[in-house]
Amino acid sequence: MTEIKHRANVGSVVLGLLNGLKHTPQTLGPVLGIEPEKLERIIQGREPLTKEVEEALITIPGINQRDFYPAESQHLFPIKDDTNGGVVICRREDTNKSLRVIYRGPNIPYYIYADMAMSNLSSFRPEWIKQLYVNDGEDADSLPDWAFNKGHFEHQFTYFIGQVNFHWKDRNGKKHVRQMNSGDANYIVPFVPHSFTTREENRGFILAVTYGGATSEKYFQSQISSLDVKEYLTTFCRILTSISLTKDNGGVEIFEYEYYEFGSKKKDPGFRFLMAFIPILALFAKMAVIELEKVAILKSGAERWGYNLGNSEVMVIFNEQRLFLKPGDSFLIQSTIAPAFVQKEKGLGSILIVEISPYKGNPYTELALIEKYAGEEGLKRVHTETTRWY
Repeated sequence: MTEIKHRANVGSVVLGLLNGLKHTPQTLGPVLGIEPEKLERIIQGREPLTKEVEEALITIPGINQRDFYPAESQHLFPIKDDTNGGVVICRREDTNKSLRVIYRGPNIPYYIYADMAMSNLSSFRPEWIKQLYVNDGEDADSLPDWAFNKGHFEHQFTYFIGQVNFHWKDRNGKKHVRQMNSGDANYIVPFVPHSFTTREENRGFILAVTYGGATSEKYFQSQISSLDVKEYLTTFCRILTSISLTKDNGGVEIFEYEYYEFGSKKKDPGFRFLMAFIPILALFAKMAVIELEKVAILKSGAERWGYNLGNSEVMVIFNEQRLFLKPGDSFLIQSTIAPAFVQKEKGLGSILIVEISPYKGNPYTELALIEKYAGEEGLKRVHTETTRWY
């Protein structure tokens, strides 16, 4: 059998995969037992992707072997099902084992990152992030430029716990800040630069749930990868239409706790829908908190990621199986499953849910959103990722 060659831009592919996982060669290299400098050379195209490095990379959930090969060869590399009957559970202790410090600027400890439930079969890329940098959140310009990332390919929902500030830059580079508190949430457009700080040392953290939208779908990516950047911009951008978020905050939506509405608690569990009404997302993505009194039964038809926010254990029932979610555990459930959540102990359970329906939207609508809030540079990064996320 003739050896199948990697994609011509495999270095950019590796960079994009690491960006999606919020890893760098410096953070992932030691985990894989590979010198970070070697990964850097592969990303920069100065060294080929070797079988040794390829085999190490595909041990990480969310990185599939087919990602490294041209579209016409990807069928030769089936995605491995790493779920347990369609479900992945990540225990809090496993999240803690993945803790790593992210530095920014002049070697300043900025975040502590940790992984949560992920799967090869899913575009969810969630992170537990503790903020280390203290800022009062009153003056947007007080945060240095080095504190911002460069935005990433994935859409992001964020759930806030503690006194955390949300900082972002609009298309013109103007800085904005909003003081967030426990129970607040936001949505961030792909490639919008952003950052998070804490107003209270050692107290704030966020659950950042990123996921690929319509422009990340394999068919669309194979379409645009066959074109050079100039042809891609000419072909796709001339059909873009004007589109805005509900509130034009420069590429973000913000939802504060006191504005959420609760469902009926007489017969059904209470639901706080955080993100159900963003126009371009409403058809395929939303975020909610289930205030669980006894039992909550969800319908199949949506892929779901979740996290036990409460202080008590919750049982999840699926396909005649029963698993227990302790506080701080996270999970991923495929769209074919209709899960039931059962409160095991006295009190009120609380489960954060982010869901994506099988219909992931229109890539042209998504490109229009990216162009509006991230400009031509964002459109170029949809085609080929050349920028590190931080």
